[in-house]
Amino acid sequence: MLPKKLLIITGLSGSGKSSVLHLLEDQGFFTVDNIPVGMLPELIGILSQHPKALENGVAAVIDVRSLDLPDCLPRVLDDLKRKGVDVQILFLEASEDVLLRRYSLTRRRHPLGFMNSLLEGIGLERKQLAQFRRIADRIIDTSALSSAQLRAEIFSILARNPAGLQVTVSSFGFKYGVALDADFMLDVRFLVNPYYVETLKHLSGRDEPVQKYIYSDPMASSFLHQSLELFESIIPVYHFSGKNYLQIAIGCTGGRHRSVFAAEWLSERLGRIDGVECRIKHRDLERDERGGRKS
Repeated sequence: MLPKKLLIITGLSGSGKSSVLHLLEDQGFFTVDNIPVGMLPELIGILSQHPKALENGVAAVIDVRSLDLPDCLPRVLDDLKRKGVDVQILFLEASEDVLLRRYSLTRRRHPLGFMNSLLEGIGLERKQLAQFRRIADRIIDTSALSSAQLRAEIFSILARNPAGLQVTVSSFGFKYGVALDADFMLDVRFLVNPYYVETLKHLSGRDEPVQKYIYSDPMASSFLHQSLELFESIIPVYHFSGKNYLQIAIGCTGGRHRSVFAAEWLSERLGRIDGVECRIKHRDLERDERGGRKS
């Protein structure tokens, strides 16, 4: 069984092909960059046993770097269509002044600029890709598009809604170092500490007695609800801007009581938001307790 959908992304260098490929990868496509046209049938055959490719499809960037581009294109596409693969070609382009500006910002060399000026390379690339442009199912000029607008354009082509935002809420202990990969970091060391209650000391923030003890503090209730309101308001903005992942880290001293409870509380409620897939992680919960821990 072959993957039923192949989306070919091509067009001018600097027009946004890599951005589109990353976006499609986030949507579940099996993605590959800079593959020669002649290798497409072999790739599709190899992916006949790949669950992700079979379920969501394959997205491949093919551009002027593929040396066999002009000769192989018609034959390869016809062959794939005869085998039942739905092939769509998305061609990206931009105006010369925009491409020049983008290259000046990145300071990368144009793939056809080794023996030519940048402007000459852009012109030569347009000619070499003219065959792809003529048969493209959709042409997008990215000159004036923001990242969010390009994203919306791609989703309209796919006729699907964007995949949900994946939110990870993690707890950690400051004594073991901060969470360096967090988009947002909350410090709950100001909350009442179960470590100093003998009957709670050896439990964790997952245990109900600890949860009740911390939540009985009015400061805890107020802080948690305000934090929830904050994330409820910014999650849609993050998602619309093109971000598919959000990392929220909550820390206390040892990462066992207060931060674990707060992470559990927040994760449960964020997971109820439409379009949000929430998972929880406790970085330091299982660390060795020898020597005591104030958490």
